[in-house]
Amino acid sequence: MILLSYLFISASFALRHEVPSEIAPMMFASYRSLTGMAMYSPKDAPASGPPGTGKTSISADLSFKRDNTKLKAQVQLLVIPDKDMDGVGAWVDSTNYFCCTSDILKRAEGCREESQLNKLIITDRLKRKGFTDDNYHMVDFEADQAQVDVKWTHDVTKTGLNIFVVAVCDPYLGSVTFTGETEWLNPYGHLPGELYGFLPFYGWMCLVYVAGGVVWFALNFMYWKELLSIHNYITLVLAMCMLEMATWYGDYMSLNNAGNRFRFPFILGMMTSVTRRTVARMLVVAVSMGHGIVTPYLQPGTKKRIMILGFVYWVFAFLFEVFIHYHETNEVSPQLRLILTPPVAILDGIFWWWIFVSLHKTVIELATQKQSSKLSLYRNLAFTLGFALVIAFLFACYQLYYIWGALYLEQWQYMWVMEVGFWQILYTGVFFIIMALWRPNAHSKEYAYMQQIGTTEDALDDVEAFDGPDTMDD
Repeated sequence: MILLSYLFISASFALRHEVPSEIAPMMFASYRSLTGMAMYSPKDAPASGPPGTGKTSISADLSFKRDNTKLKAQVQLLVIPDKDMDGVGAWVDSTNYFCCTSDILKRAEGCREESQLNKLIITDRLKRKGFTDDNYHMVDFEADQAQVDVKWTHDVTKTGLNIFVVAVCDPYLGSVTFTGETEWLNPYGHLPGELYGFLPFYGWMCLVYVAGGVVWFALNFMYWKELLSIHNYITLVLAMCMLEMATWYGDYMSLNNAGNRFRFPFILGMMTSVTRRTVARMLVVAVSMGHGIVTPYLQPGTKKRIMILGFVYWVFAFLFEVFIHYHETNEVSPQLRLILTPPVAILDGIFWWWIFVSLHKTVIELATQKQSSKLSLYRNLAFTLGFALVIAFLFACYQLYYIWGALYLEQWQYMWVMEVGFWQILYTGVFFIIMALWRPNAHSKEYAYMQQIGTTEDALDDVEAFDGPDTMDD
């Protein structure tokens, strides 16, 4: 509910990260990470130019206040080139020290020189990953000075994950509060490195769906007198796919150009995605039952069950979609994934089970009636869905390994594939095959509503190629 409340209250979601107004004061010997994301170096960036400057930079515009104004003191700003914070701090006498103090000077790694005193302890591990003196900036308070405004820009020269840190390691600071924002800019714009792949991906997907739409609408125009209800359903799903791809492309383009994700296209994109997936699953269930080819109508009770399952799926899928896209620009508890993933997976499983049970019964019925043409159509559909299910299962296993092994820390360039890209491509492939199988032609109505004279060939032999479940126990 926290995600939903922020989603509908906020006008936009920014990559100019503002410091929360309710953030607690910082005390001596503490540090706080504000935000982190992947950055490309200018030479490694996949693109360069406006709205980017061709450079990679992290800028901070912050205002600091302290309550102890007696002596000079310093606050330290750092950009750490690794989201793994194990490289910060050192153990001395069974105690973990984050700041280099006079008590441990010359006794710990990262705290052996006078120049390191009253600064955050940085180990050789982070130095090997690119941390240098250019990665930090000291904010100086003069005696009797309670507030300091600072603007600092750090140029990123090495591709990788970066995290912005504020450290209070000076014992003369007292309690410190701060406000302001940080801005992260890649050579091509504001999009973080792990999200950039979405921009060209949705651009290409727009072109793919436009090409598919041109062919489909041309066939609809040519054979408009032969159109069936299933053709209208496919047209609806296709239109939703085109709207979805265009909306997400515009959303990521806006995010890259302005650094802000505006609420309306963001919500529209999520609702379109979830509605398209829901309608597509409901449509495949209905088609698997023979709707539009074997029988012109579904039973009222069957329609009701499909609608109820679709509604429940839409609710949980929308919550999961909010989580996936919200955490692209904001920190979210990983426990939410554990809460939202099982309901969506279970409901998806119910859809798949219902589809294959219905397909099996339809194939049996067509084989019994010796409707070889329609039987071939449904066998092709069964093969397509079965193959897609196997591919999806194998990729889901790898996805679990990808998350469990924290590979996203090293392979963040492929995060867009793991989260969305693969599933969009798989869905598009299956959907286009269904469009090809159910394409309009000059004999669509005759093919759908007329019974074929039984052939002498035993069509039941064909059923062996698709041995699906009959009951939930199966």
